[in-house]
Amino acid sequence: YSLYSAAGIQLFVVYVDSFTSPSNAIDWADDTALQNNFGSNDLLLAVAVEDRQYALSIDAAFTLSASQLDVVESAIEGRLRDSDWSGAAIAGAQELEAQAAGGVEPGPVQTSDPGEHAESAGGV
Repeated sequence: YSLYSAAGIQLFVVYVDSFTSPSNAIDWADDTALQNNFGSNDLLLAVAVEDRQYALSIDAAFTLSASQLDVVESAIEGRLRDSDWSGAAIAGAQELEAQAAGGVEPGPVQTSDPGEHAESAGGV
């Protein structure tokens, strides 16, 4: 069972020490998504673990609303604040699925031309 099969959304995650070339988190994530031909339902969560910054690259035509994406980001940020790198990706995927299904709360965390992009970035 996956986010893609449930909602048609793909979440890609990359962890780096710092964002370089460009050093701006949003620009880095958007450039990476564009270079890799991301589609309108593909998101990139980029996390610079040493700099404690992140960005979420989202296509302007993405299916979820800004308020739904705020909920997703809140789930991600909560884990990043605790340096739970893998948990941030899992929480993001689970919340994306929940929001795509109409905002139903996710279950417990399981461990184990692209066009213009909207984006979000933050420090954690």
